Amino acid sequence: MIRIDVACRRDVIFNETNITARKPHRGAGSWCIVDRYARSIGTFCDFLIRWLVFGHVMGGGVDKLHDIKAADADRGDSVQGAASYAATASFNLTDRPAGERIVAAARELFCRDGIHATGIDRILATAAASKMALYSRFGSKEALVREVLQREGAEWRASFFAEVMRAGPDPMSRLLGVVDALEAWFRGGRFYGCSFMNAAAEHSKGEASLRALAAEHHRDVLGFLENIANEAQLSQARMVARQILLIMEGTIASLMVAGDGDVLVIARINLQSILTQAARNSK
Repeated sequence: MIRIDVACRRDVIFNETNITARKPHRGAGSWCIVDRYARSIGTFCDFLIRWLVFGHVMGGGVDKLHDIKAADADRGDSVQGAASYAATASFNLTDRPAGERIVAAARELFCRDGIHATGIDRILATAAASKMALYSRFGSKEALVREVLQREGAEWRASFFAEVMRAGPDPMSRLLGVVDALEAWFRGGRFYGCSFMNAAAEHSKGEASLRALAAEHHRDVLGFLENIANEAQLSQARMVARQILLIMEGTIASLMVAGDGDVLVIARINLQSILTQAARNSK
């Protein structure tokens, strides 16, 4: 409880949730003016106490206070628009820490709308998080982009690899199941193309960090395919894996640009041809 005496005309008493005023001591000649000042000072001090108490004493309170008002800070969208967007988003941000909410929102927005088209304020409004949370956790938008690509790549590879392995009991049927796995992704409701292709296309060709992440993703997928080709005892397993990966990349790009499912038919024909020839060469 704090008491402020304003020009000896009014005692303003407030705590963190309310502001009350006592009647003036004497002379009400300046009553209206003092009343306005009292209310203004009371409101300001109320905010200051909220910030000090919840931010520095309880820890993390600053972030929570900013989270509540994040939609009001430095952005063009309305609070109602941001709330509506978050409510209809295809991912669930409930009960996650601020950093995880930011990553989840950024993943969806970067992959769906593009990195350059998605500003920090839009991400924060969707995640109901503060700039303090973003910069203390990631430091910059560029670092957030790298985090998003790493997570998106890891989850995509895990899902795709599992789908391929379920395609059949033997290595050849699994290699033939590559296009089936792509089709499952395409028809699964969250197909925005390859996040690494999209990021590379949006940035300068000299963006070393993004190129390194894309190259790492490429190597992981290639290595997975090569291992299966080796299990199938195909000669030149590395070359076969590269051919399959080229089919994959062309199919993903075509599906992204045209959205034409017939591309999958062509991809299956080409994949079948490559594997048939590889099997002949291995005898």
